[in-house]
Parts: sequence; structure tokens; C-alpha cells
Amino acid sequence: RILVLKYSTDIKKNIRSLYIDSLSNTTLFPVGCSHLVTQFEYTKVNNKGNFWADTSSDGKLLLIISDLPGLKKENARFNFIVYNTSLEKLWEKQVELSVNEKLFTITEFWVSNNGNVFINGK
Repeated sequence: RILVLKYSTDIKKNIRSLYIDSLSNTTLFPVGCSHLVTQFEYTKVNNKGNFWADTSSDGKLLLIISDLPGLKKENARFNFIVYNTSLEKLWEKQVELSVNEKLFTITEFWVSNNGNVFINGK
């Protein structure tokens, strides 16, 4: 099956949501309903947060990363969720990184075949 990630922004409630849809490999039609993965509130229009995804090299795990909104002077906050091929949540964790953005830039997030999450930067 094919997985499609889509997000929506509710500007009246200041909520950003991420969904996963499954598509048939043969027909490309949706299979089942959209699955809400995560959502968060934001306060500033110019800082709504963001979402990323990665798969393990063996294709058996899906990592969803939420870059949670915050003020420039605050530490960077991320939410990580790892799913298996059946879209069952294996684990979820919110982390806060106290890094100086002038000295360290995150370049990549990735998930290993055993479910560990790594952050690369320079």
C-alpha cells in the first residue's frame, strides 16, 4: 500500500493537524479513513510549526516528526512518533533541544531499523 501524509491548518482554532491516508497499490484509491497522527496548537501566524517523515532503511518503520511552534528565544521542541507497517504506534516522545541555532543547525532526522531516532546537524 501507499501512504500519503497530509496536513491541515485550522486558522480559527490555531490548530495544525497531520493525517495519514492509505491508498491501494493497484487502484490508488483510498483504503479506509484518514488517520489522525498528531496535532498541536500554535499562537503566531508566522510560526505554525511543521511536520516531517522518514522511513527506516528496511521500510518497516515510519517516523513522524513534529517541529512544535515556539518563540525564537525558546529551545527547539520536537515530537517523535514511530509506527510499524500496520500503522500501530510503537512509541512517542517529546524532546526539547537547547542548542544555539547560530552554532548548530539540524540537517536530518532518521529512524533506524530497530526504532531509534537520530538527529544529524552541523
